[in-house]
Amino acid sequence: MLQDALATLLTTKDFDHISIQDIAEASALNRATFYDHYPDKFTLLQCMVRSRFSELMAMRDIRVEDCAGGLRAVALGVCDYLAEVPANGGKSHEGSIQTAIVGVIRTMLFEAFRERVFGDNVSPEVVSSTVAWAIYGAANAWVQNPERCTAEQMADVIDRLIKPVLLAAAQDGDGRELRAH
Repeated sequence: MLQDALATLLTTKDFDHISIQDIAEASALNRATFYDHYPDKFTLLQCMVRSRFSELMAMRDIRVEDCAGGLRAVALGVCDYLAEVPANGGKSHEGSIQTAIVGVIRTMLFEAFRERVFGDNVSPEVVSSTVAWAIYGAANAWVQNPERCTAEQMADVIDRLIKPVLLAAAQDGDGRELRAH
């Protein structure tokens, strides 16, 4: 109920202007109930983004199991998600919402990259963060374009742009590909 209330409020107000009292009133719950479940509105936002993004990925049967189709799948999920989330007054999804979306993408990618070996002491966390921001940035630019291509076409573009980043990360300083243990 709290996540639904926040989602509804985000259609008319900027996240920074939404109070916990607003969320409680919109959900027909009280502030104490809010605090029983979430320490602050930022945590609620992250949970809401994760839930909604996961639902969207499940509806499309999108999984991040391999690098071959995983990047495209995540990119498609992000494009779909951003196209569904209202951006107040046509502005990009900035600030807290942006951070929440990127955090969800980064966590998802980290789970897929955790066992991978990357070169030059690059950690899976750094690769996950780099790729998450790249996917988000491209998808956000796409959703802002009124004459945009389809989400599927944009997912192909994002996949093509990001694969070289992963290939470079998986090489040592001499350009040799590293293998997982």
